[in-house]
Amino acid sequence: MTSLSEKLPNLLIGLSNSQKLELLALLEEKNYRESGRKLWTYFRDEGDLRRELYKKHLEFFEAGARYKERLVMAGNRVGKTESIGGYETALHLTGQYPSWWVGRRFNKPVRAWVAGKTNETARDIVQTKLFGAVVYRSGKKTFAGDGLIPRDCIGEVTWKQGVQNMADTVQVKHMSGWSIVGIKSYQQGRGSFEGTEREVIWLDEEPPLDIYTESLTRTMTTKGIVMLTFTPLEGTTEVVDDFIHKSEKGIKYLQSITWDDVPHLSKQDKADMLASYPKHEHDARSRGVPFAGSGLIFPIDEADIIVEPFEIPRHFACIGGMDFGWDHPFAAVKLAWDRDKDIIYLIEEYKQSERTPDYHAKEIISWGEWLPWAWPHDGYQHDKGSGIALKEQYEKGGLNMLGENAKFDDGSNGVEAGLMLMLDRMIVGKFKIFSTCTLWLAERRMYHRDKGKIVKVKDDAISASRYALMCLSSAVTTPLNTSQKRSKPNWRRV
Repeated sequence: MTSLSEKLPNLLIGLSNSQKLELLALLEEKNYRESGRKLWTYFRDEGDLRRELYKKHLEFFEAGARYKERLVMAGNRVGKTESIGGYETALHLTGQYPSWWVGRRFNKPVRAWVAGKTNETARDIVQTKLFGAVVYRSGKKTFAGDGLIPRDCIGEVTWKQGVQNMADTVQVKHMSGWSIVGIKSYQQGRGSFEGTEREVIWLDEEPPLDIYTESLTRTMTTKGIVMLTFTPLEGTTEVVDDFIHKSEKGIKYLQSITWDDVPHLSKQDKADMLASYPKHEHDARSRGVPFAGSGLIFPIDEADIIVEPFEIPRHFACIGGMDFGWDHPFAAVKLAWDRDKDIIYLIEEYKQSERTPDYHAKEIISWGEWLPWAWPHDGYQHDKGSGIALKEQYEKGGLNMLGENAKFDDGSNGVEAGLMLMLDRMIVGKFKIFSTCTLWLAERRMYHRDKGKIVKVKDDAISASRYALMCLSSAVTTPLNTSQKRSKPNWRRV
């Protein structure tokens, strides 16, 4: 299809100067009007950047109907500020929800706060994303309206004293009245976040804990929402740690978004950005993983441990590992060991909450009835109802459980020793993860220490792999009467 710019030279032929000027004025008016409707350029039904390709963004929006507190902990340039925090805030302020919207809705005007780290970043990033540039019209300072808030929805603006071109409050036309949004920064301190009730609060960049808790308080009586969007360059801080723990319990919602989750970044874009950042920041910048210098147990560049799946040769020795669970998930993994090169591959994973041993056994037996299974000490515990030990219940399900719980060859079973063995192998390239094992990789990104102590949250698949690694000497090759083909990945999300 020929674009208007390509047609324009032909359109100008035969026009008088006055007609050309009139056409130019019409084109300028068209551009002006389109610039004031940026909100509707996002999440379209069709095209290379169509809505369905932004699955993580949509999951975050949908979670707003169920969770009061949500965090997007993401890499740079995935759209966390503009197409997540700014976009949803604009919808709540205007009430102009698209027909596909399944998140939280407000059917009346809202009182909102949006905030950034400093006055300058709040003005230059958050304010600009929402309202666009500051301009003068008829001698009065206002906004150009080329941000996410439609131009015709921008009402009265009051300006902050002492910070050039930073708004204090802005009225926004809602479908049923006028919303009002205050623009704040963390450098103003906790005191500036005290006082009035709010329905919507969006915090861009990680806030200090006291400002976050004060923001929560402002939404208590209104049953409002608090959204956070940031790249975790400060590591596993109190705010990050709180979200990790409470999202595990279903109290808060935590979404990670990586460069691979968005279609607008090309391979070359990613390569160029990685080249510009120091290596120790790669995981934080590209995957939203807390900065590696702040307690990660496996501070390894993910690209160094991931491999694409391949058919496992028959001479590789295999073993399974499991970690029991009910409220926290049961997890299982399968390791394949290339004994000639001494490289271990994590090739299968499974993770599921609130299911019986019989259910789990049926899900993972497809990895091989012959596969030996390593298991932790609590496998000796007896079920209160049946009186049968956990280990025996899995045996009844057809799994080939090892005769005793996981131990190293010397009889020890220390957690630290198992993790350090895994890390040592990663460092020298002898512990690899299939790219399909996304649940294990997600755990690795958050697995950390607090004051030197391991934080045992969301470590189920990692624990299962540790038990398998401890019992590596029990790994066996695929029996001759068994197909060599690798089983289809059989994992389920929690």
